[in-house]
Amino acid sequence: DHDDVSENSRLLKQYHYLRDHEDIDVVSSWYNIISESGRILHTVKLPVTDLEIKKKMLYECCVINSGMMIRKSVFEKYGLFIQNKFPAQDYDFFLRILPKVKFYNIPEVLHNWISREMSPSNVAYARQRGVTIEILTDYFNDLLSNSQIKKDEWCFFMGRIHYYYNSPSKSIGYFWKALLKRNISLINLKYLLFSTFLFPAIFLYRRILVDRRYGKKYWFSF
Repeated sequence: DHDDVSENSRLLKQYHYLRDHEDIDVVSSWYNIISESGRILHTVKLPVTDLEIKKKMLYECCVINSGMMIRKSVFEKYGLFIQNKFPAQDYDFFLRILPKVKFYNIPEVLHNWISREMSPSNVAYARQRGVTIEILTDYFNDLLSNSQIKKDEWCFFMGRIHYYYNSPSKSIGYFWKALLKRNISLINLKYLLFSTFLFPAIFLYRRILVDRRYGKKYWFSF
């Protein structure tokens, strides 16, 4: 959002990092989520290395858009944000360039994301959730159609997507499909246990944790 606040040293540290590491194209950092009164609600420690970022980027955005620095050449090669993906156009862009560039998050807090009740991020949260699921679904559909992943892997990824974005029934359904498309064996028992017994408890705990951590009342908003 336009009113987020960076630490005074952010731009210089990110510039120096890109200057000293020519193989890195996008650099971000850890950040604080703070209230309108300035109280720190939570410190978000994003994955640091390129490999760690790319693994988690398959489920959620791991770059703070308002606190990143990116090489001009990336936009020249791969285009700009697609505005009809609002309010998740940054995530769509990062997924499009994911296999083509390298990322890094400086492991220190260099940015502050202000959580306002009427901020674009909060007002558009329901739409952002829906657009994000669409973006990820399209991404994994492309991987499946290009034979980069198998059908059971696609089902598992879709289950994880709906787990992250708070759709428990859909998530459990995809986990079961992933299990049934494999040969039943002891190694797959964990999927069965997770989707049937552990997932509801984990899901409930996660919802309560999100409420407490960010001070948002998401429980009845979907």
